[in-house]
Amino acid sequence: MPVATYLHTDPSVRVSAFSGRVVPDDLSRLGRMFHNGAAFRATDPAFCIFRPDVNLSAIDPEDLLDLEITVGEAFAGKKHETLKVAIVAKSASVYSELRLWRELTKSSSSYRYTFDVFETLVEAVAWQRLSPDWAQRIRELEGFRQVA
Repeated sequence: MPVATYLHTDPSVRVSAFSGRVVPDDLSRLGRMFHNGAAFRATDPAFCIFRPDVNLSAIDPEDLLDLEITVGEAFAGKKHETLKVAIVAKSASVYSELRLWRELTKSSSSYRYTFDVFETLVEAVAWQRLSPDWAQRIRELEGFRQVA
């Protein structure tokens, strides 16, 4: 599966890992996860990890906008919650693509969303204000269970 999502329960930390060829349906499935209260809570520190073998060539800007719309629907009426996602790109080309997406993405009026793109998991963990040992836990998915 090109996109797999994991949840750590103590404390709640969510990781979505992207690998292989990612297609629009993968983003749609990820977007639907935001409607699942058991697997998703906006207040959880969240990470999207794009592994070195990820291929995003099938994804276009419209697919990313569709993902934002789906997330916005999940947040309808929850303007007090903020979704904070640290994105880690393991390859230089994917890092560049995601930085561009970050610059082009407009903030939604239906929910609060902040994200940044990092080259290392250590930087992303620090941005989420977790202790440094979380970088290793996330890298190895230690204590995480797959939820999607």
